[in-house]
Amino acid sequence: ELLVQMEAYKGIFIASTNLMDELDQASIRRFDLKIHFGYLKPEQAWALFQQTIGKQGNKRHQISKEMQQRIGYLNNLTPGDFATVIRQQRVYGEIFNAEKLLCALEAECRAKHDGQVNRIGFLN
Repeated sequence: ELLVQMEAYKGIFIASTNLMDELDQASIRRFDLKIHFGYLKPEQAWALFQQTIGKQGNKRHQISKEMQQRIGYLNNLTPGDFATVIRQQRVYGEIFNAEKLLCALEAECRAKHDGQVNRIGFLN
């Protein structure tokens, strides 16, 4: 029934899934455009981290080169993870400093089923 309704619909129909491999070919054919949004690249993740910390309003955040490296190891980080961590701040009733923000982002990445933090080299 969904496929029939999709074909009959005259407007713009937008759908999202993280289970693309499980869709059958009949449903995939009915989408004119298929756009894949991958994980953030290290430079994108770092820029979003800095932007998020900048919006915290506390000018005393200590951002280090080591933090940039740690962000770079998060190979499954998304903008949605930042949104989740910002909502967590509200639950905890506090503003995260740079270290707490980074730790929360690392926890979000570990919580995903593909959640591995790739570490390269010697780290403490």
